[in-house]
Amino acid sequence: MEGGSTMNRVSSRQDGSQFEDSLRRLHALEKKLTDQVQIDIAELRQKWVQLKVDRVTHNTFKLYQVREHLKHSKVLYVEEEQILNEFNRVKEALLTNSLDDETFEATRETCLVLGEKLGNIRQRQTRCYSDTSDLELVINKDIVALKFEDKDFEDLDINQVRASTPVRQLSPTPLDRHRSRSREPSEFR
Repeated sequence: MEGGSTMNRVSSRQDGSQFEDSLRRLHALEKKLTDQVQIDIAELRQKWVQLKVDRVTHNTFKLYQVREHLKHSKVLYVEEEQILNEFNRVKEALLTNSLDDETFEATRETCLVLGEKLGNIRQRQTRCYSDTSDLELVINKDIVALKFEDKDFEDLDINQVRASTPVRQLSPTPLDRHRSRSREPSEFR
């Protein structure tokens, strides 16, 4: 596999901060495999031989698997970003508001909840990264020798991923619930 500095970052050990690079790599893999499947289909149209039919079937199934991994990776990427944005909201709230005991407790619970969600997302990202690496090895060995260049990784528009990837809305955090209670008028007035 070839490539420049981006390649070195992408192929290094996966951690949460490198998941965007992993997403870019998977997108490049999907494009390369799509091109190969189109070539295989063109060859199949010229001569229908069982060997070519089997090859197209196998390669198309691998392409399906890559696309499913890509879709899942996009969701994980956006979910991680969503949780990190929630942490930033908590940080802003801490900087702008005073903390009474109830607010402190709600903030602490919120950080614990968000930390647990972020940990789960990062575990799923690691599993997804591992599965994707295994799939890439199979594709590289059985289907097409993969050669990536920097432009292959730059092709993915992260803003488009953010805009077009559906994710579940987060449930209100303990801090959100505390804020909504503290803004309600008192029943005793």
